[in-house]
Amino acid sequence: MTDDRLADDDNEGLVGRRRLLWAVGALLLIAVAFAGWLGFRAQEAKSHLEQARTSAQRAKDALLKGDAQEASKAADEARAQAQSARDATHSVPWNIASVVPWLGSPFKTGQQVSDVVLGLAADVLKPATTVGEALSPDRLMRDGRVDVELLRQKEPDLTKIATDAARLNDQAKAIRDPDYVASLQDARTQLQRQTSDVATLLDNTALAARIAPPMMGADGPRAYFMGFQTNAEARGTGGLLGGFGVLHFDNGKPSVEQLGPNTELDKNFSSIDLGPEFAEQYSFAAVTTDYRNSNLSAHFPYTAQIWKSMWVQQTGNSVDGVVAIDPIALGYILGAVGPVTMPDGEQVNKDNVVELTESTAYKRFPDDQVARKKYLQDIASAVVEKITGPVESPRALLDALGRAVSEGRISVWSATPAEQQALEQTPLAHVIPDDAAPYANVVLNNLGGNKMDYYLRREIEYVADGCEGDKRNSTITVRLKNVAPPNEPLPDFVAGMAGLTRELKDRIRTPKGTMLTSVRLVGTKGATLKSVLADGQKVPVFTGSEQGHPTFEVQVFVPPGKSGELTFHLSEPTAPGEARVPIQPLVDEVTPKVSVPACSG
Repeated sequence: MTDDRLADDDNEGLVGRRRLLWAVGALLLIAVAFAGWLGFRAQEAKSHLEQARTSAQRAKDALLKGDAQEASKAADEARAQAQSARDATHSVPWNIASVVPWLGSPFKTGQQVSDVVLGLAADVLKPATTVGEALSPDRLMRDGRVDVELLRQKEPDLTKIATDAARLNDQAKAIRDPDYVASLQDARTQLQRQTSDVATLLDNTALAARIAPPMMGADGPRAYFMGFQTNAEARGTGGLLGGFGVLHFDNGKPSVEQLGPNTELDKNFSSIDLGPEFAEQYSFAAVTTDYRNSNLSAHFPYTAQIWKSMWVQQTGNSVDGVVAIDPIALGYILGAVGPVTMPDGEQVNKDNVVELTESTAYKRFPDDQVARKKYLQDIASAVVEKITGPVESPRALLDALGRAVSEGRISVWSATPAEQQALEQTPLAHVIPDDAAPYANVVLNNLGGNKMDYYLRREIEYVADGCEGDKRNSTITVRLKNVAPPNEPLPDFVAGMAGLTRELKDRIRTPKGTMLTSVRLVGTKGATLKSVLADGQKVPVFTGSEQGHPTFEVQVFVPPGKSGELTFHLSEPTAPGEARVPIQPLVDEVTPKVSVPACSG
């Protein structure tokens, strides 16, 4: 009996072990099947998400080009792919995997990514294509007139789409870090950037739909003082005020009247009060009473109020705002609307307008200032007449204007506070921002009273340490080069030093064609100066403040064919936000080198 019982126990143990092995095997089989299914769904989701993001980008690009049909097609494709991706990332195995501690992190991120992509396609891009078709350039601009009523009608739709885009942008920012899957980390970063770009674009579009109709005369005629800036003589907002006109809008229809040279602003102007900080920084130069120094500051609202005051005192007529534009912007616009022909048969086009107005005019009329100013005014008049008339390609004109605005070559200020507040959310305002984020604005002003900045070339670099601690070191490097032709004689008006007294000229004795330039750095709020080096040597610095930002100014000479380097060493707060390096709109094109870590709050 004992042996039989032992045999029975052995059999039962063997059966138990077999059952355990079968159970383990079954679990392993289920696990393998689960993993295979999950892997398949992951690959499927990845493919759909990539295609959805690509289609979404196509839709955005088509919207920018005014191609509503292509935008709608791409948005439909993006929505279909995004829905498939969401189905995959919300499947049963994916939902189970997403709740596993740590290991489930990428799966949760995948769900969040697919939700945002679907929302972007369905709630933003598709509705935007419908509105975009109604607001296509050919419909919005006809016979030299902007349809301000159509723009106003579509404003609620644009605002809703912009609000949805902002909500999705917030969702994208909140997507969790997937911990250990590098490809998903990249997808997360790319989606956040793409969503931010779309949200910014739509917010600016909705903003334009709100403020453009009243500013363009939908509620009654508007008038704006329009200043033509000469970049050949650098000023804070771009260049010397060389001429002016009055831009009128009546129910979307533009016209320009009273074009004149700067010398017609010849009254004995009374100064205006722009606050104690402004007075301390600029009162030495009579900026509010002398048009030649009226735009030393890079903060365009200051300049605009000065020009408005001068115009009121000069003519007795007020204006509703101020616009500034330069020859480079006119060149972009001529590229869109075509060339103009002067009475003597000379053609002014996109390729020669800058050279004609900033160089040739001074060589052609070296001593006859009246003739030169008339020549420049005739060019301005012909170009303005061309661009305020019927336009063959509204899309091309809008692209040209957009490029000019992005480069700071068109600035706008409104005397209506609500409109100005809205403008200050855009590049049109050309303002020094009132926030603490990293900032380096290099502002040049020509002190020689010449036109040598036509030959100026700049390089700007901004680097800073990491985000540890309350303060960090930063360095802003400015390189200036004088590329004036060494063997070409330049008129005294171009290459002399009319801005200096005879005593200073005798004391300095620089070669003809030397640039005398004020280089002022507007830095991050709370930044302090450690040192400034000019070509490796310490130099004296003028300090001040503007819009709550510290300023550090150095004056330099750059002879023809020579270069100079300024290095500003600062200690600045470790402030949250992306670093900004606005570029003063001069003749050259500058792409700053920025290596400043973006810190979180």
